[in-house]
Amino acid sequence: MRIKRAITILKHLEEKTDINNPVTVKELQALLELEGIEVDRNTIKRDIEELMDCSIGIRFITKRHNTFGYYIENRFTIGETRILLDGVASNKFVDDKQKREIKEKLLSKVSIENRIKLKNQVITNMFQNNGVDILYNLDRIHTAIARRRYIKVDRVTRDANNNIKINQGERRIIPYAVYYENDRYYLIGLTEEDKLRNYRIDRIKNVRIEDEHNSTVKVDLQRYSIRNFDMFPANKVIRAEFKVNVGLKHSVIEKFGNKNFIRKDPEDGEKFIFSEEVGFNDGLIRWILKQGSQLQVLYPEELKVKVKEEIKKMYQLY
Repeated sequence: MRIKRAITILKHLEEKTDINNPVTVKELQALLELEGIEVDRNTIKRDIEELMDCSIGIRFITKRHNTFGYYIENRFTIGETRILLDGVASNKFVDDKQKREIKEKLLSKVSIENRIKLKNQVITNMFQNNGVDILYNLDRIHTAIARRRYIKVDRVTRDANNNIKINQGERRIIPYAVYYENDRYYLIGLTEEDKLRNYRIDRIKNVRIEDEHNSTVKVDLQRYSIRNFDMFPANKVIRAEFKVNVGLKHSVIEKFGNKNFIRKDPEDGEKFIFSEEVGFNDGLIRWILKQGSQLQVLYPEELKVKVKEEIKKMYQLY
């Protein structure tokens, strides 16, 4: 009975309390009675003290008439819990069942009152994995990175009927990092040809952890992301300069950060000029075209030529 009583007290503290909603011993006594547990207040106080000695995180504050209010100190604030819940909800690679399970685990750590406040969540489109288990892939890859192991993976693609199929056979890779870009997970690894490559983790299957490697190659992830703009491979890095409508300034900062060189266009107050080191690749061309007439390439000439060629190809389609 003593163990059951202590567990019941702890359950009520976890479910119904936080720093803004403590409960008194009298209130706990009433809750216990509703569950058929008759006990005096001094016994409840002793149970709480013993639970506090177990470093469970029970705290107390003084309320009116010098009574104590007890509560469980949550590991996360409501704002922190909201960020975690939104992160799970917005992840298009986690299916609805997994999202519900994770959500329940997170909400079990907050009070009932806060659960009501956290009821709403962001909505996102679900990604059709078609047999690729993203969470399994991530677990195997992170395990291999931690243990300094090779992995073998099968790359997959879609056929004309949109079905997943193995493409180009298996790859043996030294995994270095998992990179999140454009709402996708990428594996950055070293191939058997000693080339750094990235692989979309939703496009690999059958991750096998193999023998230990002794590679000492260091990967500068910041430099890697510059060279491989939008995760497309690039043969070289260039210094590019752009003239952009002021309405895109926030988008540019979100894409490149605050470190890129930005200055006001002396000839047009509605535009600004910025320069950045970027990988010269298809990802850069696509990003430029995505901005439409709001962005103009000023330099280098080879980038301007490449953009013009792509626009010409697009024009010929129509």
